[in-house]
Amino acid sequence: MLTTVINRVMSEELPCTGCAHAPKCGAEKLACYAFAMYVYNGNAHPATPRKPTRRTYARVMWFEDKNMIREINREMSNREIT
Repeated sequence: MLTTVINRVMSEELPCTGCAHAPKCGAEKLACYAFAMYVYNGNAHPATPRKPTRRTYARVMWFEDKNMIREINREMSNREIT
């Protein structure tokens, strides 16, 4: 999952591209609903609200951390114990 998200981010345009809030979001750890939808679904409609908050940022990061932990656990359970 995490690898998929990283590859998507590297190959596609983020909803943050050209957004006036982007510098502030990066500096202050903020995220908007458009960015959250991009992370969850892989896309965000252009009309999706772009009002960045710390709460949205925390929810997006929690979602990603939770998925990363699941992926690590899945990989670990697939390894043979010797």
